[in-house]
Amino acid sequence: MAPPEFMMTVVEFDLPERLTDNNTNSPPNQRSEVMKYILFCCHEEKKFDSMTKSEGDALMNETLAYCEKLKRSGHLIVAEPLEPIQMAVTVRARNGNVSITDGPFAETKEQIGGFFLIEARDINQAVQIASKFPSVRLGSMEVRPVRDLPRQGIEAESCQDE
Repeated sequence: MAPPEFMMTVVEFDLPERLTDNNTNSPPNQRSEVMKYILFCCHEEKKFDSMTKSEGDALMNETLAYCEKLKRSGHLIVAEPLEPIQMAVTVRARNGNVSITDGPFAETKEQIGGFFLIEARDINQAVQIASKFPSVRLGSMEVRPVRDLPRQGIEAESCQDE
C-alpha cells in the first residue's frame, strides 16, 4: 500500500465547458480528430533530490514504463526531461538590448522538470493521461493544448539564425 501522501482519489474528468476544445484559439477547420497537448511536469527539485537512489530509480522506471505504454497506444509523441534549474538561463530582448540571467524567469516552489507531447481526442483524455504519470504524486502536471498555426509557405529554416 502506498504511503498516505501518495493516496489517489477518484477524480471526475468531465471538465467544465471552459476547458473544452471549442474554446481554443485554433480555427475549428484546422483541428483534426486528435489534438496535441503538452504536459509540463512540475515538481520541487529539492523534494526530488532528497529521494534515495532506489526511490528515484523506481519513479524513473515507472515513468518509462508508462511512457512506453503511451507510445504503443499512439498517444506519446515525445518526452524529454530537463536539466536542473541551475543549468537554466533566461534571455530577454528589450529596446535592442539582450540580457541573460542565470536561472529560470519565475521564482516558484515547483520547477518544470520535463515535458511530454501527446495526442488525445480532447482535454478530458489529456487530463486522464496526465493524471497517471507517477510524477504527479510529487508535484503537478500542467496540461495545455498546442495551438495549430497555419503554415502557408513557412519553412523550418526560416526560424534559424543566418
